[in-house]
Amino acid sequence: MNEQTLSMGPTNSCVGIFTPAKQRRQNNAGSKVAVLLLNSGLIHHAGPGRVYTRLARALSDHGLSAVRFDLSGIGDSAARQDNLSIYQIATQEPIEVMDYLQKRGYHQFILAGICSGAYCSFKTAIKDQRVIATALINYQDDTSNNELASQAWSKRYWTDSLFRLGAWKNLLTGKVDYQRLFSTLGLAAKKSTSERTVESMEPSHSPLQNASFTDEMDVLLERNCNVLLLVSGLDISQQFLNVLLGEKLKTYQKNPLIDFKVVDGADHLFTNVAHQNQFMAYFCEWAAEVAETQK
Repeated sequence: MNEQTLSMGPTNSCVGIFTPAKQRRQNNAGSKVAVLLLNSGLIHHAGPGRVYTRLARALSDHGLSAVRFDLSGIGDSAARQDNLSIYQIATQEPIEVMDYLQKRGYHQFILAGICSGAYCSFKTAIKDQRVIATALINYQDDTSNNELASQAWSKRYWTDSLFRLGAWKNLLTGKVDYQRLFSTLGLAAKKSTSERTVESMEPSHSPLQNASFTDEMDVLLERNCNVLLLVSGLDISQQFLNVLLGEKLKTYQKNPLIDFKVVDGADHLFTNVAHQNQFMAYFCEWAAEVAETQK
């Protein structure tokens, strides 16, 4: 495997690993498409359980080049000196990496990441039309939004945890966050009355839908940008997406630009190798199909 270490960005401070597509696939449409794998939280570019390393090499087998790199102040990349906020860095540095790769002949990009990496991918795709696809893996939007988080946890408790024997065993043995449980269930009970009132007045309105998320999603769809919404079966991200998409969920499920995938039994970071393999299979097939549609 002929991988290379890259120093990217205006000051060459953004460090990553470039995995080229295998030569036998270089003549296909995907040869001008590169995949960017963005940090999951503070985990360096190898990814949780080295899943990004494995994913980049699997993408190479599918005829796609990939770059896994560290945002400033994470892993091998030095901290920036221009005082950009973390939210600015989240979109600025992927754009700087795309600028670097464009000089090497890559003109279209697929962005992907787990959790916070999904957030960076989505927000960067909104800003840069070179992004032809984005994979939002266990996406949770801005988790500092307490009401959004409470709605997601409420959905999880009411639709899943309350009806599983294992969840009740966890409750009885102390393996559960009691404060979160009672606060979210209390919020759900409190909101149920007010939501019935709202619905009776405005039947078409969904109080759960996050307008800004769906508005931004529509921007990508109007641009024919493909979106993969991939979640772990055991993760709260499923409920976050339900809250974020609201009444548009059914519409999006019918849209050919959006793919929904669930890795049953997987946790947030795909720590089980079998779940990693399933996740990679989903992702590589999707990414290769997206690349093949490009001229």
